[in-house]
Amino acid sequence: MSAEMAALFGSTLYKNEVGEVGTKAVLKGKTHVAIFFGAAWSGSCKQFLPPLVQVYKKLTEEKGKAFEIVYVPATVPGRPPEDEASFKELMGIMPWLAVPLHRKATHKKLTRRFQVRQIPMLVLLDDQGKTVHRDITPAVTHIVEDSDGDSFADQFPWLEKRHTNIKQMLGETFLKGDMSEVAINELEGKYIGILFSATWHWQCRRFTQMLEYLYEKLKGEGKQFEIIDMDYSSDMPWLALPQKAYEAKQQLGEAFRVENCPMLVIIDPEGSVVTTEGVEIVSKDMEGECFPWTPKPLYDLSTLEPEILGEMNDTVTCVCLCE
Repeated sequence: MSAEMAALFGSTLYKNEVGEVGTKAVLKGKTHVAIFFGAAWSGSCKQFLPPLVQVYKKLTEEKGKAFEIVYVPATVPGRPPEDEASFKELMGIMPWLAVPLHRKATHKKLTRRFQVRQIPMLVLLDDQGKTVHRDITPAVTHIVEDSDGDSFADQFPWLEKRHTNIKQMLGETFLKGDMSEVAINELEGKYIGILFSATWHWQCRRFTQMLEYLYEKLKGEGKQFEIIDMDYSSDMPWLALPQKAYEAKQQLGEAFRVENCPMLVIIDPEGSVVTTEGVEIVSKDMEGECFPWTPKPLYDLSTLEPEILGEMNDTVTCVCLCE
């Protein structure tokens, strides 16, 4: 693992009260390394530290696991870089390693590579440097609420469940606004919009109004389209998961890494994801002219908006220059 980690983090890592140490030497023999993306200015990160320290000590001291954590000051737009005093104060709490503060380019590279959208975020890697779990932050936080650190540590290395067919995760039945049930087989051949929303959130309410217009229009035109809401409401025109389908809601939220609402995911009749950017699509295609919104094989860069061009840095992209 040490060679892969040196390529990822650089030749040295920082250890509190020691200074910089060789990456290959300090990570030699480790079977798993977690990358902790955080920031000294973040209250959420400071609240997250006690349970993370608890898990770290249980694994390394009590259970003797070949496990290590590397802290990376996350690069967050609109926030100044972490200063030396804050960095050292944080390292005084954390018993693990860190990418040295002066290596700003590495901080930025790792933040982009692992698509860090919010902090804290904890990514778990195996001994080949491959991602085992994209974010175990919720699970670590959960042990404080349940005081079940031993049980969580016993589940190490927390393999992430991969779901290849999202449609299978939805379950067998759904609810209409009047509480009558609709079976999954009644949705055969339809594109499905999976809506993550909250009735109390003003942005969700505003988006829901736009989505309702588009939904009724597509249904009126006979388009094979349905929406399944994670949040049941008696006045909704579409379907929703049963109120007690807690496991399905959790799995779907984890599968799509839902961080903010509203979020609309479109899947095709076979259960494969068409797009996770349904909110933006609905906002720009209120008449449903581009339904079912399957990605185009080619785009003209001169016609793309700046924010879409920026996303090219975060995904595999092939650019062809033509005369």
